[in-house]
Amino acid sequence: MAIGKAYIIAVNACSEFINDETISQALFGDKKAAIKSINNTRLIYDSIYEPNGVWTCKSGSRYTHLSGVLVFWEIRFIVIPQAKVRLYHNPWALHPYNSQLTRLPQAKVVNACIEKLDGEVLHNILKFT
Repeated sequence: MAIGKAYIIAVNACSEFINDETISQALFGDKKAAIKSINNTRLIYDSIYEPNGVWTCKSGSRYTHLSGVLVFWEIRFIVIPQAKVRLYHNPWALHPYNSQLTRLPQAKVVNACIEKLDGEVLHNILKFT
């Protein structure tokens, strides 16, 4: 069912073993090092992502109806304003998200690399008193 609008899923990552890198790899694929060139006996390499994440597969992009994933780390009711949060954008989304949640920290694909962008803390956006 196509909704014709940006679609964001919110996830509460409830484990001390989940971080920005594990989320990035779950969405974009396993991170690998690819040798770019050899220069004076020194290897120069790029980080690449295998096509095995939520948004990628060997035949190309998938779940393009999903605009992004908003990840909270161990959010609990009493600490919602202080929760760590990041919005991960799907670079292949049919309807990219561009609204209020972009005030939060984000992760976007820029020039084939995942770029982490700073943003406001959740407390400022929710206007808790």
